[in-house]
This record gives sequence, structure tokens and C-alpha cells, in this order.
Amino acid sequence: MLSVYGPSAGMAAVFDSSAAAGVAGIAGVPLAGYTGVLVAATAVPAWQEASVTMPLLFTASGVAGAASLLELVPSDDRTAQVLRRYGIIGKVGELGAAYALEREVSDPAPYRGTRLWNVAHGLTSLSLVLSLPRRRNRRREIVAALTGAAGSAAVKFAVAQAGVASVS
Repeated sequence: MLSVYGPSAGMAAVFDSSAAAGVAGIAGVPLAGYTGVLVAATAVPAWQEASVTMPLLFTASGVAGAASLLELVPSDDRTAQVLRRYGIIGKVGELGAAYALEREVSDPAPYRGTRLWNVAHGLTSLSLVLSLPRRRNRRREIVAALTGAAGSAAVKFAVAQAGVASVS
């Protein structure tokens, strides 16, 4: 993944190539989940038990976060529509993967029982709801983008917090 992503992202940046950017974008999606693979491969009980869903959570959260950050940049209607759809897929995926993770682990308390985990899903859910209307409204798009980016970041901090709680 990295051997495809790195050169294509570099070509896209240097040569302003939309084809290279497309390849980098596609290769970047599974690359976003690789951190989840590494986290789940540790001896931390809350992470190790989530070895199936952790990479999915990180991938979906990466998609949601990337789309949210890109939505902060002013864009034409077509680009905004693509980002909106991409973000909706990521946000739905993040919420679904988090739900599946809670079902996968034997003790979901290090996740479900924390304020940060709940705040992360609240932010992502709010961002999803704000992203659903097709009619463009720049203020709504910005709020959706900010809450989506915050939710994506918060879910990763919540996973870290769950890991610490599970070894204490």
C-alpha cells in the first residue's frame, strides 16, 4: 500500500496530476486502517480483542476525518458533492465499526463506559446529520466538517484511553 501511495501522492503534488491523485486517494484508504492493524496486534487487551473491527474503525474514521478536513476548503458544487458523499460513507462506516467493536470485545466498558467514546460518536453523528441535506449551505458544511474532524480525532483518543483503562 505504501509503495503505491507514496510515489503517487508525490507525483500528484509535484506534477498536479489528477490521475496520480486518484491513485493516491484509493491507496490511502486501506493505508488509513493500517494503524488499526498495528494497534490490534499489541498485548493491550482492549485492543487485541478488537483485532477484526479495529482496522475497520481506523479506516472509516480516516475517511470521515479526511473528508471533513477537505470540506473546510471552499470548492465548487461538484467537488463538494463528491466530498459530501465520501464523508457520509466514512461517518456511517465509523459509527458502524464502533458498534461492531463494542460487540467484538468481551468487556466493552473501556470503550462504551467513557465520556470521550460517547462524545466522539455524538460529534460524528451530528456531522452525519448535518451532511445529509443535498442543498448547499456553507455554514452547515463548515459545522459538519468541524464536528466530523473532531469526532474522527476523538475516536482515536478514545481508543487510546480504552487501552490504558484495560491494562490498569
